[in-house]
This record gives sequence, structure tokens and C-alpha cells, in this order.
Amino acid sequence: MQRNNNANNNNPNRARRARAKRVRGKGGRGANQNALMNLANVSSIPTERGMRGPFPMFELVPCRFYDRLVVQGAASFLVVDFRLNSVWQPVVGGATGVVSGYVGASARYESYRVERYKYSIRVNSNENFAVSFAVIFSDRQQSTVISTYQQALTAITSSYTSISEMVGTTAGYSIYRSPTITVYPGHVTGNPLMYMADRDFSSSTGASPGQSVWGAFVVASDTSAQNLINGVFLDWNAEILTRFFSVLALS
Repeated sequence: MQRNNNANNNNPNRARRARAKRVRGKGGRGANQNALMNLANVSSIPTERGMRGPFPMFELVPCRFYDRLVVQGAASFLVVDFRLNSVWQPVVGGATGVVSGYVGASARYESYRVERYKYSIRVNSNENFAVSFAVIFSDRQQSTVISTYQQALTAITSSYTSISEMVGTTAGYSIYRSPTITVYPGHVTGNPLMYMADRDFSSSTGASPGQSVWGAFVVASDTSAQNLINGVFLDWNAEILTRFFSVLALS
């Protein structure tokens, strides 16, 4: 064995090939690392923890949101819009800055982007007829799209929806409870990579993103002649995984 090692060491061609192979191996790994770094840098939103100091470049915070909505009115259908990618004002026209976990993170970071939305709901109808409902998702605000009873039924039965059910006296449910459902806003837009990189889908704290990813709770009565006077009660429970980034200057 010692004789073979000495032979290899004394062979200049083998030594040169071995050195070249080691250099190529190192260069290949470096090239792959540089490619990954360049890919990460395409977005101006931090994706890696690379800062030394008391605060990382970003934090992933599982913000929590609970709300009870009373959906009622002199109409045979109603639409309640909410934003999948906002932890400042999730429900359009609702309270602001009430999502648990948001206030503390917004004191440390300037911006945020929602990465995952997990939710469950409980629906209870106070009407004396069956009520159809669905939770649907879109890149368009549904209250500006659904304007007739037939459009509401179409949205309930054929939209991109995670839940489509009926509740009421003739539906067999007095209260409907959903399982926990996970939705990724990037998938709703149809282009997850664009969602991750485009700052319009993110926002500074104290506001909602300039480009919203929409969800909607759509309710329709059994027939177009029946109005939702007594109301449908919706308990909404969500965990909104949010990336907070851009550390605030410390004073």
C-alpha cells in the first residue's frame, strides 16, 4: 500500500488531475451557492436570516384572528369580503390592528407579507328556511362581482371554494362546523413565485397590501323571494402565518 501511494505521488499527471478535480468540485459547489443566493435576491423581501444583531432580518409570526359576523339584511343573498393577505384589516370594513401577534411584531418591523392562511368556521342560521353558503377565493373582490341572486348561487356551487354547504331547518344541520382548512394566497393568485416577489402583495404595517388576495363568505336563501332578515351567524377562527421584515431603526 505504501508503494502504491508513493507511485501516485511521484506521477505528475495524476497529481495534476487530482488537483483539477478538487478545484472543479469546489467551483461547482460555489456556483450552486451563488445561484441560490442570486435567486433569493430576485425578491427584495428577505428570505434568509443573515443579519447579526438582536433582531433577525425577518420573523415568521403565527398571528391569530377571531371574529363573529352577523350576516343579515333585506336581500336574498349577502357577500362579506375579507383579505387573505392582510393582518391589519382582515375583514373589509372591520376593525383594524386587532389580530393577535400583529401589534408586537409591527413594533419591530416595518413591513409584512402573509404566507399561509389556516381557518375554521362555525355557521348557524337563524332563518326558518335552508340557507346555502360558501367560502370562496379570488383575485377579485367578490362583492363587486356578485350582484344578483343567480350569481350568488353560481359562486357558491362553482367558484374556487374550500367549503360549500347548506344549513337550516330542512338541511339537516342546525350548526355547521368546518374542519381546519389551509389556503396559500400565492396559489389563489395562480402564480406563487410572483406573489412571493411582488411587494404589491405585501404592505407596510398599519395598512393593507396594495394588491389584495380576496376571500368571501357568500350566503344565499332557499329562494330569491326569501330575505335573510333574521341572519346567519359566522364564527371565524384563523391562524395567519405572517412574515414581518425590514427591521425598524432602534431609538
